[in-house]
Amino acid sequence: KDGKWGHIDTLNQVITPFKYDKTAPFGNGYGGIQMGALYGKVNLKGKIIIPCAYHGIGHFKAGVAPVVKKEDGKKLRGLIDTNGRIVLPCQYEEFRDANADGIRPVRKGGLWGFAGADGELIIACQYAAVESFRDAKAWVFADGERFQIDLKGKRIN
Repeated sequence: KDGKWGHIDTLNQVITPFKYDKTAPFGNGYGGIQMGALYGKVNLKGKIIIPCAYHGIGHFKAGVAPVVKKEDGKKLRGLIDTNGRIVLPCQYEEFRDANADGIRPVRKGGLWGFAGADGELIIACQYAAVESFRDAKAWVFADGERFQIDLKGKRIN
């Protein structure tokens, strides 16, 4: 409408007002919105859950969605939950899925470490490569050597 986008339901009732530069279809109960180069999310009632503050935002999976912010030409990634709360700060070049305990590999400065379920870094980014924790141990690669560490980052073998 007038060059702006919004969302309507199957009865043509307006869910989100036609004020956005672009919108994306609803998936898992959330629709995408865009203002300028920034993206956000709305729920099925049209309430803004995540304001247009991110340079990229993915779909929600298990209650979290990946988000991207650009700083000094670099894309930094994080996670946000369905309440708009930052789960993992946008400070990582890459991250992987969390294990059952919520611990996930994260990459910063070209090196890998681990963040806990609260998003805090629990093992500094210091490894060239890592595998996810399983049974409180993870395989890592540093200085040309592959070895295991425990949840405190202490070398096991």
